[in-house]
Amino acid sequence: MADSDPPEPATYQSTTQSTPAKHTWKSADPRKHNEPLPPDAKLDRFLQLMDSMGKTVLIAQDGLIAIMRSGESGPAPQPPQEAIETARASFDKLFFSEETGERKTGVTEDAIVQATVRQIGVLNSIGLPNGLLASPSQYKYDPTDDKRAKVDAALYPADYVPNDARPNWTHLRMFVEFKKGGTGNDPFDDDGPLEAPAQTRTETRGQLTAYAYQTLVYQHRTAVYAMLINGSDFRAMRWDYSGLLVTPAKDFSVDPTALLQFFWAFASLDEVGQGLDPTATLVLPGSPEYKRMDLWAKENSALDMPCEEGADLTGFFDPRPDEAEGCFSTRSRRKADGPTQPVFKYIRDDFRKSISSKWPRYKLKVGPEGREFLVGKPIFTASSVFGRGTRGHIGLDVVEDRFVFLKDSWRPFYKGVDPEGAYLEEMASKPDVSPIVPTVVAHGDVLKQRAVNGLYDGGDDPADVDSMPDSPSSNTSSEPADEPAKVGSKRTHDEVEDDTPEDPESSSPTLWQLIHYRIVVNEVCLKMSNFRNGEHLVKLIEDCVITHRDAYVHFGLLHRDISAGNMMILPRIEEQDGKKRVTWRGVLIDWELAKYVPKDDSAQSARQPERTGTWQFMSVAYVLHPDRPIKIADELESFLHVLIYYGVRYLRHTLEQRATEFIVNYFDTFILEPDRQPVCSYPKAHAVKMGVIDFGGANKKLRFLGLARGATTHPLNSMIFADLLPLFTKRYSIVEWEDSVEDLEKKRKAQRSDNDDVAYQLLMGEPPSEECRNEAAKLDTHDEFLRILKTHLGEAWPDNDKTEDQLSPEYDPRRLVVATMSTLSSLTAVSDSSSSSAAKKSRVNHKAKSSLLVGPKTPHAARPVRPPRKTRRRK
Repeated sequence: MADSDPPEPATYQSTTQSTPAKHTWKSADPRKHNEPLPPDAKLDRFLQLMDSMGKTVLIAQDGLIAIMRSGESGPAPQPPQEAIETARASFDKLFFSEETGERKTGVTEDAIVQATVRQIGVLNSIGLPNGLLASPSQYKYDPTDDKRAKVDAALYPADYVPNDARPNWTHLRMFVEFKKGGTGNDPFDDDGPLEAPAQTRTETRGQLTAYAYQTLVYQHRTAVYAMLINGSDFRAMRWDYSGLLVTPAKDFSVDPTALLQFFWAFASLDEVGQGLDPTATLVLPGSPEYKRMDLWAKENSALDMPCEEGADLTGFFDPRPDEAEGCFSTRSRRKADGPTQPVFKYIRDDFRKSISSKWPRYKLKVGPEGREFLVGKPIFTASSVFGRGTRGHIGLDVVEDRFVFLKDSWRPFYKGVDPEGAYLEEMASKPDVSPIVPTVVAHGDVLKQRAVNGLYDGGDDPADVDSMPDSPSSNTSSEPADEPAKVGSKRTHDEVEDDTPEDPESSSPTLWQLIHYRIVVNEVCLKMSNFRNGEHLVKLIEDCVITHRDAYVHFGLLHRDISAGNMMILPRIEEQDGKKRVTWRGVLIDWELAKYVPKDDSAQSARQPERTGTWQFMSVAYVLHPDRPIKIADELESFLHVLIYYGVRYLRHTLEQRATEFIVNYFDTFILEPDRQPVCSYPKAHAVKMGVIDFGGANKKLRFLGLARGATTHPLNSMIFADLLPLFTKRYSIVEWEDSVEDLEKKRKAQRSDNDDVAYQLLMGEPPSEECRNEAAKLDTHDEFLRILKTHLGEAWPDNDKTEDQLSPEYDPRRLVVATMSTLSSLTAVSDSSSSSAAKKSRVNHKAKSSLLVGPKTPHAARPVRPPRKTRRRK
């Protein structure tokens, strides 16, 4: 396919900061801050389902086929008549009585599976293009899958068809889910809210979402295609990271042409057309690259360096007398086909873990030059189908033969939103400024891979995208179209811009615009939880605050996602007294949500419809007012919450027996306001508003313990409670007063009263004093915060105040979130069922539905009647 100009990012116009539409599990998942959770498919499935709400769009089958074939020329290949007649005969036998010709009742799910995907089923009898074959797997799971998902069936290349009746998530091309039929098993409603709210219907949608997630986790894909066969109805689906496209339910019992057309069109495509990423190549067992990964993963005492702070590494770098300075010692040398460079032992160990199972290995290309890296199982994977889909790998640099960190994600694609690598490169551009941030090896958008589903919001046309055709290449509907489906028709960028609402709350939101992105950095860091003691923790956090200050002062950047997982430890090798020793520094990572901000009070415009962060560490003010720009004070508050988080988990304190309970209540809990807007927990809000962190009364105040038993003279206490929290209490006294003034002004305007000035002044109360404002203003810069840290670091600290992790192994906030979100979901369902805007909330523009739906719809109650059989003449 000939090269074309790169796609233009979308434009999002708003005079206010973007607003999260709802509290999503993604933003609260503790796995975001490196806290692993035990596998629990049921909980994860529910949370994935909740996160998927409002991301489904109804589209005609010929429109979906046009999207699938966007890189192809000519009409879609059609199934031969012989294949259609084979399918017709099989389904006729399945759904209709041989004697009477009447429709059968009670056709089982297993019978439908048998007729469709078994060895002699329809899909394996008609000879799908490119040798694709179907394989059932409804009773067994892939042994490498900790979620134990049992998808009913899937299509595979002939060389990879499973022979053990298990799914093979690495090689499946399209999954197929079967249900016995009926409205209760259909997750979608073509006539009402598209995402049907009934429990059995949402359970089916949860299953489909979970299978799409598994496919995306095991494979590197731009899209996942699936088929739902519910009794004698079918729906085709296309997932990508921005949303789900689904076709209307259509009966295939009498005429299977449309069903076969979709399978045939899909099977006719190459693997790229079927949704696989051409820049990700499977590394097969026995290949040179596979062996290379195994070789680099082996323990190597000559090259595996200790990472403990202060460790002497001089012996790993001693040059021989006849060698140039900087060469490795004789004991570090290896043959050219093996590793030659010293590396911290924990990095090789983590790489070994990532390839120790039968998880698929890949060779990934990164950046405009297509630099190659070998990776195994990701050490982090996003918990949702929709969104950035971030996964992090410890990779092997093919060119340099060294370990690196590779992040694969789908970044927001809007004007003004730069890729993370651009921010990191800029921060490394000034030699006199040295913020401690990752060093970019390679980065760039992956080809022109956009999340195409995000270009559809239920209207007539998608937004502009270079890879989309100007019109459907063919009409593949089995029925005549009332009106041609307007699929893939382009709009100019000016038209897209004009259509963008100035107020994100003024109209229904559109799906997120995303583009595929990879970045590789030199540094593979340690978790912050490896700090030695309380003093060390504060020093590491101080490093991160200094980096945050430098980014803002010298480059105008705010990080906007300060969290426990985004602050890590970077072991460095530095010269000390003529020896090479390990030093630890705190490093601030994940700058993908960063934003250039003005240093005055000028208005900031939102760049994208959604903004996410990490719920546990967001400032109370931002959670309360997500429409307002994030300020330095919000970020400094997040640093304070991170300090409290690690302190409660790993330092001795007065709440030792209730540490897990405290973490859940302070960080993970959220409260739903009457308008269903989530706000922070009481303990977190109470801390910054009142300057007190307690848990169950005055005698249960949080205090960190010194060396003497029960002594509360720990420097953290004066630093947090005497110096830092008072600054925030001053800030929140101003925030609350300004909020009350704003609320009263709104009420006054609503009542149209001009004669109540005195009364309203009394209601407002006394404004904050000048002293209060001056104290709060100290949070407008980093100076006072850093001064406080530095002052207390000069005090005497206990060396052994760190304990084992006090967070219970049973810690799992998913259950709390499920309980709260279930309540919210029920309230939403009740509200939507009585609301005239329910259809709008399902993201289907019913006024434009005639341009999306092709042919008349067949309601569940009115099934096609099989034509009478032809009688044979007696001879």
